Amino acid sequence: KLSNEPLKTMSEVTHRLLKCIDYQSIKDIRKKNFNLLAENLGEKNLLDIDVGSVEVPMVFPFLSIRDDLHEILIQEKIYVATYWPEVIKKVKTGSIEYRFSKNLVPLPIDQRYGEKEMLIIADKVLQYV
Repeated sequence: KLSNEPLKTMSEVTHRLLKCIDYQSIKDIRKKNFNLLAENLGEKNLLDIDVGSVEVPMVFPFLSIRDDLHEILIQEKIYVATYWPEVIKKVKTGSIEYRFSKNLVPLPIDQRYGEKEMLIIADKVLQYV
């Protein structure tokens, strides 16, 4: 139904709410959290990340040899998103796509968390890899 609708503008309430967000602070916290995980998990991460080139990260991508790390972290009460669940059914086992879908764990780094939470996440990951 929406695909044929013309573009609309934001409501005034939405516009005011978004103006109240301190985007620079959010960016700084996310970057700091990303760097903390990179410092603590970098040697164990199979994904080579150029930390200096990351502007505003959404997550810390951790690639593990374990294909159950995602489930383990959820059991440990660390929420990690699931990306590309449909890929596993469509590609060959052992392909890079399969491996990324199965073994890439997007660790949370958002602005609600600080150093304490990042170190807890890093410790839990290190406990299992």
